[in-house]
Amino acid sequence: PWDAINITVGSDVRTRMEDKMIDDSDVRETIYNAELTETGFYDPDSDTYLGCLVRSALTYWVEYRKNGDVFEVLDAYCHRMHFREDE
Repeated sequence: PWDAINITVGSDVRTRMEDKMIDDSDVRETIYNAELTETGFYDPDSDTYLGCLVRSALTYWVEYRKNGDVFEVLDAYCHRMHFREDE
């Protein structure tokens, strides 16, 4: 279902994503998960959101802004760490 999410990615962010081997599907799934579960963080000063998606070996983080039905990706990164709230 996250494939239907509309995203825009600036060229500088796109370059960083490619360097880190993060594709659009990972970004869409992270945003979908954050919006569906209402998890993540919201910064009212910058009107931005930070969502995460935990996979078996990686945790993805996406900073984004909502512009109607389009999500503007401001940054995306990942690391090899589990982020679990129950521990």
